[in-house]
Amino acid sequence: MRFGELQNTSIDISVVVPFYNDSQTIDRALRSISEQSLTPSNVIIIDDASRFEEIESLKLILSQYENLSIELISLPENGGPSVARNFGCSLA
Repeated sequence: MRFGELQNTSIDISVVVPFYNDSQTIDRALRSISEQSLTPSNVIIIDDASRFEEIESLKLILSQYENLSIELISLPENGGPSVARNFGCSLA
């Protein structure tokens, strides 16, 4: 199989994205993920105890990326980006 034949193919890779009160950045990250020639099998977004308004904005943004398999997990309290990333990696 040549590289050109791999475009728009799903591979067994998970992408873990920590999220904390920044829906503009997550939109850019998801756009970048969805535009890759090889799409991941799933995207795990770990919300690190964001404000309610940001979670609502995030859910609206996620609805725009139906081409991606996205799982949103919310942590009960803020632990910082490394805690969110490590938790997400444990699920991948």
